[in-house]
Amino acid sequence: MTTTPASRPRSLSAAGLYRRAVDSLPLRVRHGAWYQYRNARYRRDFGRWPSVRDPQYFTEKVLWRIAHDRREILSVTCDKARMKEWARRTAPSFVRVPQSLWQGTDLRELAGVDLPEHWVLKPNHRSALVHFGTGAPDVDDLVARTAGWLDPLQWTALGEWAYTLADATYLVEDRIGVPGDDLTDYKFYVFEGEVALVHTDTDRFADRGHRLYSPDWRCVGGARRMSMGREVPRPQLLDEMLEAASAIGREFDFIRVDLYQHDGQVWFGEITPYPGSGTISWQPDELDLQLGRRWRLPSRDERPAPPVSRPVDRGGAVRGAPAAAGRVSR
Repeated sequence: MTTTPASRPRSLSAAGLYRRAVDSLPLRVRHGAWYQYRNARYRRDFGRWPSVRDPQYFTEKVLWRIAHDRREILSVTCDKARMKEWARRTAPSFVRVPQSLWQGTDLRELAGVDLPEHWVLKPNHRSALVHFGTGAPDVDDLVARTAGWLDPLQWTALGEWAYTLADATYLVEDRIGVPGDDLTDYKFYVFEGEVALVHTDTDRFADRGHRLYSPDWRCVGGARRMSMGREVPRPQLLDEMLEAASAIGREFDFIRVDLYQHDGQVWFGEITPYPGSGTISWQPDELDLQLGRRWRLPSRDERPAPPVSRPVDRGGAVRGAPAAAGRVSR
């Protein structure tokens, strides 16, 4: 679950500049350009070209999923509202899910919504964007801060198909904890219900760092080009989080399940089918291969022929997609 405030100024990364450069190109050309960029970045970071025909490494299999996997089960993985319902259905005894307060496309509707003291605003169909709010919202300010949030970036730029199945809306939900809480983000890599790795994300607004742990909480590595985070003690609720992640991910060949522990309870963050868009370079390299061996890709009989791509408006809405709007019952 990404927690970068919308108000924090950020310079464009190389990938961001690249996305801007190809944004005006036709969709098919955009996907091809991003595919070539991703392969070149993979070669730079890993020292080898990715194999999509016969993927062995975990990161290669993420790229394979982006290129080929169009199964219906992925439809729940990139829609924040639907993934919350998935967590409630699959792990009701293990995890708490933040309450949805409002969902829609017109932020001016929030002027009439009775929001709690602390709340979070996100796009329902994209990652890496979030705004933490307090009390009654300044709607004009929110509209300005979130310009472009309803654009379909993950599909038009990155080619991540499951995002086309998510409603292009804003989502407001209860915040886990309060400002100042130092919440560690625990990312569980789950293969057919078995947790193989836990990725910790710490100090997100100061000296952000990452570590990789085995399910029995031994540090097993980190990631190149990402700061090694501080050592995280074994979580008090680790067993409960392992059970929750296993239950949430049981029906997927692979899924990453993001959880928190707060106030003596396990909280659901999100799930994602495309960690790092396949470009996180593991350290040591052997770990990437070990995870790849855990991931049994679907056979040809298990995966349908790719559907016709859903046309996407320049403004961000997918034509023919149901528009979710209005207040959500608490």
